[in-house]
Amino acid sequence: MQNQDEEGTRLYSKTLYKKLLKNTTDAVFIIDINGNHLEANKQWCSFLGRNFKEILGLSIWDVIHQDHIENCRIIMFQLLAGNEIQTYTRNFVKKDGSIVTGEMNVALIDDNHDGLKFILGIVKDITKWKAETERAIQSGETKYRNLLENIPQRIFYKDTNSVYVACNPAFARDVGISTDEIVGKTDYDLFPKELADTYRESDRKVLDTLVTYKEDEVYFAQDKELITHIQKTPVRDDEGIVKGVLGIFWDITGPIKAKQDLERSEKRYRLLYENLTDGLFQMDNNGMITWASQIAAGIFGNTPEEIIGTHIVEYVHPDNRDSTIAALKQAYDTGTTLSEGLEIKGKRDDGALLYYTVKNKILEENGKIVGIQGIIRNITEFRIAQNALESSEERYRTFVENFQGIAYRGTLDWIPEFFHGSVEAITGYNEEDFISGKPRWDEVIHPEDKEFVFKIGENLSKIPDNVINRKYRIIKKNGEIRWIHEFTSNVCDESGVPRWVQGSIYDITDVVFAEKTLKRSLNDLEIYTSLLQHDLRNDLQVLLNQSEISLLSDNMSEEETKYWEIVEGTSQSMIRLLDVFVRPSKFYERDISSLIDMLVSDIKKTYPNLLIDTNFDLLSSEFTIIGSRLLSCVFDNLFRNVVEHAGPESKVIINVRIENNQAVIEFSDDGPGIDKTIIEKLFQKGISTTGGGYGLYLSKKIIEAYDGTIDIIHKDKEGTTFRIVLPSI
Repeated sequence: MQNQDEEGTRLYSKTLYKKLLKNTTDAVFIIDINGNHLEANKQWCSFLGRNFKEILGLSIWDVIHQDHIENCRIIMFQLLAGNEIQTYTRNFVKKDGSIVTGEMNVALIDDNHDGLKFILGIVKDITKWKAETERAIQSGETKYRNLLENIPQRIFYKDTNSVYVACNPAFARDVGISTDEIVGKTDYDLFPKELADTYRESDRKVLDTLVTYKEDEVYFAQDKELITHIQKTPVRDDEGIVKGVLGIFWDITGPIKAKQDLERSEKRYRLLYENLTDGLFQMDNNGMITWASQIAAGIFGNTPEEIIGTHIVEYVHPDNRDSTIAALKQAYDTGTTLSEGLEIKGKRDDGALLYYTVKNKILEENGKIVGIQGIIRNITEFRIAQNALESSEERYRTFVENFQGIAYRGTLDWIPEFFHGSVEAITGYNEEDFISGKPRWDEVIHPEDKEFVFKIGENLSKIPDNVINRKYRIIKKNGEIRWIHEFTSNVCDESGVPRWVQGSIYDITDVVFAEKTLKRSLNDLEIYTSLLQHDLRNDLQVLLNQSEISLLSDNMSEEETKYWEIVEGTSQSMIRLLDVFVRPSKFYERDISSLIDMLVSDIKKTYPNLLIDTNFDLLSSEFTIIGSRLLSCVFDNLFRNVVEHAGPESKVIINVRIENNQAVIEFSDDGPGIDKTIIEKLFQKGISTTGGGYGLYLSKKIIEAYDGTIDIIHKDKEGTTFRIVLPSI
């Protein structure tokens, strides 16, 4: 009875199996372990262009393309050994000799009854799809080949032995050969041994770890040493086997030097700030002091609390009060800023004499002058020292003989009484030439700068104790043009009338040329950035157009539609980022409500199903954020996070109110909220549930650049609410 049941089961299984062979849309075959056909459905026969009888007379090796036979034998060996075989693609030869491509799944069938083993193959015809894909790839390869041949970045490809296989023209030009000649060469053929060893060591590191290598390296291009940033990554074939190393690098010498210059500059200014001796103060329209720094109050011999509410003339010597009051009145009446500085003879409460200079800036509110903000510098020691210096010409001459600039004293009409220091090094003339008036100093001033120099110096003959500084060009004796920086003050006679001028002159030619060079470099960088924006925008527009065309098709699968929607959204997001720098800065200088409405309108183009509700208080339409160009990047990141974590049909509420002359923006969604394990360090670099977060880190940097803040509120409630606070300026 048991044998009859087993026989019945086998008969039923074979019947079911034949029905499956007949009704499936895929091609199905069964072969023995030698590859001979035992069974085939009509789709397999149609796929090979043969009838059933012909198929049974052939082995699998008769229909597989000869380039794939060896690999298929390896797969059969692995299958018989009990290994699971993943889906793979192979070419087959039809009866008419044409080539067709199939996506294959194979499995081992073990007949427990007879002890025989068979191989079941299921093949999906992808010939048409492969042809279309290859055409698309070929089209894409042409576009990217053109890109690779024209971009300034250097690109190369080496095999696993670090032998060059290919490179782009930019790399070939650097090493002085053609792209064809690079094939077969090694780094030792192109670079010094020390560099070649370094390059090959990084190649080996990539091949051993299969991790992308990123580093700044020294590089020689046309006998010039550069600093480059290089990235190397392993290259795999269709089977996932590593075949070599792909590298791309670009020149960062300029940015590195600029960074070093910036660091030096920051260090200088930091030292300057830390050793600052100037004080700050403010006063109203009546000259009453309303605020003062500790240093400013200390100059007057008091504390800030003691001088607030006192009048500025209380700290002016009676000899100087009339001129000081007149200067302040002129500043109030005309709105003039005393940028050159007003020297004042003053006194402290204890009667001590002091000298200080004041530079004033007018304070305005709603177009009306409401006071003055000033910078005060104590020059008492300088003035006392200068007075002592005037009484001792010989000691002064000894000092200036070792002076790197030129120290001088002369009449108001450019005739010097003495002219000491590095006179010949700076002008080409000696001291005696200028003392004799051949030439006069005004005769060596560059003709184009004379009007400017004379204009600034007019007050030297009019205002007692006037101090000026000016930068201009002179023509040396040999005709060379040099830049100088001159510091000059007048000296009055016993009646208080200016009679002489004295000061110092420094050669600043190297500084001026360095500033011009830096300006040109920054201009070149701006032009280069504009070119990249143009080229990248064109490529993004191609992707956007292709995605729009593809999304109009009715024959795409859900997965393909989702893919093109991602391409479209990403392209639009990147184009918006480019627009941030293409649009003029004034485009973003609008009231906060209009700015957010514009950003929301742009976002809706990418995420049309998002429900976005904006609420503004009455003051929002009058509140303007200056220089808000990068705010669009912040909101773009917040919306993208909502779509990623809460879905494309989520709801977002944006509430805006103005408090204490600041815009307070609350951005809320109805998503699942932030993972509590990362919420306290959410704005740090690389923080996310996947470890790849960077957007919120950059958003925080942008907000802080505008002197604002961003944080999370309502941490314990459902959804997420970000609060952004921004000042108007």
